[in-house]
Amino acid sequence: MNIDKLALQEWLNMYEAAQYLSQKIPKLRAEGRDVLRYALDGHLPLVLNLPTGTNDRQGLELEGGLWDLLTEGERGKPGRQQVEYEHNQHVSLKGITGAWVGRSGAERQLRPAAGYPEESCYGAIPAGCVIGARKSALDRLTKKLEKELAKDGSTASAPKAERVPAEWKDVTITLTSDHQVQIHVGANPSHVQTYGDLGFEDQQQNKPAKAWELFLKLAEAKPQRIDLPPKKDRQSWERETGDTERRQIQNRKDEINSALRTVFERLGYEIPTKPEPIQLDKRNDCYEPNFHIKLSSSYEPNTGPT
Repeated sequence: MNIDKLALQEWLNMYEAAQYLSQKIPKLRAEGRDVLRYALDGHLPLVLNLPTGTNDRQGLELEGGLWDLLTEGERGKPGRQQVEYEHNQHVSLKGITGAWVGRSGAERQLRPAAGYPEESCYGAIPAGCVIGARKSALDRLTKKLEKELAKDGSTASAPKAERVPAEWKDVTITLTSDHQVQIHVGANPSHVQTYGDLGFEDQQQNKPAKAWELFLKLAEAKPQRIDLPPKKDRQSWERETGDTERRQIQNRKDEINSALRTVFERLGYEIPTKPEPIQLDKRNDCYEPNFHIKLSSSYEPNTGPT
């Protein structure tokens, strides 16, 4: 998404906020975790976008939309702990309570979210709620960073957290809707990500990219694999011109692999480049994932026209 489209939005998620800062200040080279670091250092207030139907800890429904995420003082402890975890997965969420949010002088505590797969493991923010920042706050941060750069010419990039070693076999991606997943790695609690966070957005049309459509088909398939159509012209395929349908599937597979490697690096994981997230099974002429894919009980595939 280009900066003009980002500038029109009232708020941006962490991925979009990093894009926005990097485009405004090319020297910054910001990532989502850098934006979280600015928030933890007190330079950027955060918000939560609550979907309609979100309940507080007392079971009362909250109005959907943007709420301020409390990260200071006693009530801000669970929110700050969640942000610290999102920035660095070495931070434990054990025993965490629901985050507090505020709007128009009212403060409400959210229900903590059950983690995956252990029901005793929680997050401070319920599934479906997305952390972000108002564009107005990002503009104020931009001006502050530009002044710092003008003073000493430094890159002003936030310190990078140590990466957590992992392998694809440690990864479970659970689809909770056609637009959102929960990512679980080893013993770490899950990360809620949208298809846009994962890099599967057609930025020109503001809708899911073709690679995301193929990822959904892979998740819904039984067994979970992408069967390739028969080769129509073996000689042309060996020259890497290939049949159109097979080549399109291969291109979408490559896009998925590239996006997943990028998002896990952004989340702070160090995963070897081999094997690929999705690789070719030559014997069965199909692509199979090296990670686990699940469909949540609430997932309902969208079978209508897009």
